[in-house]
Amino acid sequence: MRTLKDLSDFVEKESAAEGPSAQVELRAWRERFRMARELAMRRKKPGQGLRDS
Repeated sequence: MRTLKDLSDFVEKESAAEGPSAQVELRAWRERFRMARELAMRRKKPGQGLRDS
């Protein structure tokens, strides 16, 4: 069985093999997902609207 860690390691190795532009793109995607996760958590919190930040 493969894990999320296995996938993460694979993507990391692939981006390193592709070069600096792929690594920059991977970092950008990670930041997008981080922001989306934060936005989703804020939307779930009662009384914590987006404008309250």
